[in-house]
Amino acid sequence: MIRCPPDLYSISCFQAHNKKVHPDLYSISCFQAHNKKVHPDLYSISCFQAHNKKVHPDLYSISCFQAHNKKVHPDLYSISCFQAHNKKVHPDLYSISCFQAHNKKVHPDLYSISCFQAHNKKVHPDLYSISCFQAHNKKVHPDLYSISCFQAHNKKVHPDLYSISCFQAHNKKVHPDLYSISCFQAHNKKVHPDLYSISCFQAHDKKVHWTLIRFLVFRLMIKRSTGP
Repeated sequence: MIRCPPDLYSISCFQAHNKKVHPDLYSISCFQAHNKKVHPDLYSISCFQAHNKKVHPDLYSISCFQAHNKKVHPDLYSISCFQAHNKKVHPDLYSISCFQAHNKKVHPDLYSISCFQAHNKKVHPDLYSISCFQAHNKKVHPDLYSISCFQAHNKKVHPDLYSISCFQAHNKKVHPDLYSISCFQAHNKKVHPDLYSISCFQAHDKKVHWTLIRFLVFRLMIKRSTGP
């Protein structure tokens, strides 16, 4: 019997780790409570999480959400972020309006100012917001680096995101459609499109057909020979 009480380390966020759970919540009012067979009821204005082996926490608050198990279909409704992960999940939340809910065969529908879709296995995330994020399953360890941009690495993918509103979603055979006011790069398999513009564009895979929509001037460089 191992009871892991939550340790609060801030007026807003704290972390409680138990067994093999390491969720990192970073928000103005988020926290977590993890324990072997724990059913914590978290009540806060922002987001919170309840993770446990076979846990079905019902969260009720201004930023309430539902976290199911096994066949999870969480409906996230809030301006803040939270996650409900089961089995062997290590979600990293880094944003005020982003969150993810992944589980075995999970099809979470996220509805928020920074909503997004996170699919499973054959992921085709559609990112639509100023604050982007990604949800990868299987063996994914996304690293978020910025208020709006972050990187999601899967298999042998190393996308480099450079912008306040850029992000990428890569997964096995992924065809992410990036729509943002800033620039970003989408690399997949052996694709290295360099998009340079303030307008939006699309970056596909293998046979890349990026379309730049905007009256601004942009330059698309595919193969550049180094010279004096």
